[in-house]
Amino acid sequence: MSAAPAQDSQKACETKDLPTTETGATDIIGYIVFIVLAGAACWYGWKFGLQWAPAFWTKIQNYGLALGKLFGNKGPPTMSERLAAMRLGRR
Repeated sequence: MSAAPAQDSQKACETKDLPTTETGATDIIGYIVFIVLAGAACWYGWKFGLQWAPAFWTKIQNYGLALGKLFGNKGPPTMSERLAAMRLGRR
């Protein structure tokens, strides 16, 4: 019994031409505009975010406390209530 020689069953890989894109002036201008706007957004967030964020969250907390009192939540204890609780040994 003789075996036939092994034949290479793999075919050469066909290469497909990939689509090529050309970078035009519009792409470059769009990229520059994107970079400028991203930089402006970062600057705006850094400059005004640090200035206005604490006031914004203080306002939101005050609204939350007011709504809580409206619906029956007592809110944080006052200093006199804290002192009275310390005197009575409660926390």
